[in-house]
Amino acid sequence: MKRFFYLTLTAILIFGCAEQKPMKGSRTAKTKVASKTSTSKTSTAKTAAESKETAIFQEAVEEYKQQKYNDAISTIQKLDLDNIDPQLKLRVMWFLGHIQFETGERQKAIDTFVKVQKSSTDETIRSKTTMSILSSIDKMDINELKGIQDKYEEWKPYVVFKLAEKLMQKEEMGAAKDKFREFLRDYPQHEYVVQAQNYISRMGSLEKVDANTIGVILPLSGKNAPFGQKSLMGIQLAAGVFGDSKNSKSGIRLAIMDSQDDPEVARMAVDRLIEEDNVIAIIGPLGGDAAEVVARQCALSGIPNITLSQKDDLEGLGKYVFRIAMTNNNQIKRLVSYAMDDLSMTKFAIMYPTDNYGQELTKEFWNEVLSKGGEITAVQPYKVKQEDFRDDVRKLLGSYYTWARKTEYADIKKQKEDDAANATSKKKKDKEVSLPPVLSFDAVFIPDDARTAAQIAPYLPYYDARDVLLLGPNTWNSPQLVSRGGDNVEGAIFVDGFSSSPNFEEGKIFIKNFKTSFNSNPGVLEAQAYDATNVLVNAIKKGSQTRDSLRSAIPGTGSFIGATGKISFGNDGETEKELFVLGVERGKIVLKE
Repeated sequence: MKRFFYLTLTAILIFGCAEQKPMKGSRTAKTKVASKTSTSKTSTAKTAAESKETAIFQEAVEEYKQQKYNDAISTIQKLDLDNIDPQLKLRVMWFLGHIQFETGERQKAIDTFVKVQKSSTDETIRSKTTMSILSSIDKMDINELKGIQDKYEEWKPYVVFKLAEKLMQKEEMGAAKDKFREFLRDYPQHEYVVQAQNYISRMGSLEKVDANTIGVILPLSGKNAPFGQKSLMGIQLAAGVFGDSKNSKSGIRLAIMDSQDDPEVARMAVDRLIEEDNVIAIIGPLGGDAAEVVARQCALSGIPNITLSQKDDLEGLGKYVFRIAMTNNNQIKRLVSYAMDDLSMTKFAIMYPTDNYGQELTKEFWNEVLSKGGEITAVQPYKVKQEDFRDDVRKLLGSYYTWARKTEYADIKKQKEDDAANATSKKKKDKEVSLPPVLSFDAVFIPDDARTAAQIAPYLPYYDARDVLLLGPNTWNSPQLVSRGGDNVEGAIFVDGFSSSPNFEEGKIFIKNFKTSFNSNPGVLEAQAYDATNVLVNAIKKGSQTRDSLRSAIPGTGSFIGATGKISFGNDGETEKELFVLGVERGKIVLKE
């Protein structure tokens, strides 16, 4: 919202006052001489008044930037808008409209923007006020839209269209369809006609539901295709595509669409699944941008969607959209809780890659540790795809910058020189000077993959940082961690939504059936997709034959236990389950808790 204001505020401030050109006419030289002094005094007074008015306006702008909205309005009220420069008046009015927009007085904002537009002949100003008016209409609720429907004839088609859209979002399908038809009847040439027609078509499709058909949207081509294929295998296993599944006779059909890692393709996939396959629900996708588009489309159409994405703030979450994938926040909370509550650790270091993933998890970890009363005592970034970590580890340990420990370094250097001088010729002379580590922490958190963590691990004992616990996210749950890290990752702790050695029957059955069907070991993507499908299949089996009944049944899956453990959903649409704590013991990844 603030970004919208500041972009338009820049335009407000550059309007400036139009240059005033002298009036053409016939004056005698004598008249000009006689009026020269009077005109000069008048011009000076006018200039001073305009400067004062501009200063008042600037004061109001500064108050708004500080979110002192009432003060900004009070400052504007000091101006006599009927008697100030017309160009300044336009700037003030547009600014006032944005204050009203930001403070929720959208009808007043539209009134103000309309006045600005009618008062100006400048096409740039008129274009910008059009954007402002449409933004205000877009933010209005149903009652607000009904209140202005007949107030502005020029803007009525936009109001009618937006009202129909809002009614559709509220599941008032009959009223929404009537409004869209009214729009098409009264404004057949409007730019939103195609959208209105698509909405009516979609609402017609919503009335047709095949209760045994589940839609799937995954990236099956493109750079994320391997992850999409993993998820698809879990979905197929749960849907009974393979004969040894408990759902093999369920009659469930999968309508599978490739999102191609493209949000627009994902959006069209939702339309096709609804209109052509009449799906009762949709699973997927994985990627954040595509997930956002699919969630919005499903929420708008009233289609239950179990997303496999970790993206926050998805539209419709808790109403139509449910998340079964663990989020970064879930992981960090579980990891920090185990480290601090179970292992009694309070001081931590972070060593992270400078990509989005590393920075996001670092922020989450840091905030969670501080919220629980812990400390972050050392932080060290490193480049993505880096191979040599010796300098970064020494910086983390406080032994890289020798000038910061000058006296200690000098003492160690002298001792080395003395030892070298006293050594026999047969004894190896060690002339390397290195500072001992400053171990101000109990554990090091490394938000990277298993391969990189295994590369970093040996440097810690090499530089005398022994008995430091290694902490990581679910990306450590890989054989590479142990095969590459060896003894250096012994005792490492990480979390995941899936364990390859579960201590509950459902998890064991899933792993066995997956190996039988695909001749490979499943991971968290396969397990989460498997559980997402089973949530829907179980609800359908129990009698959910409509989208509404299925949507209502999903939050009631508290007794459901799947490949990732016991699954339930909160009112916010997020899955509520305890993540697994895993660790390395005797060269193997084991379930800790």
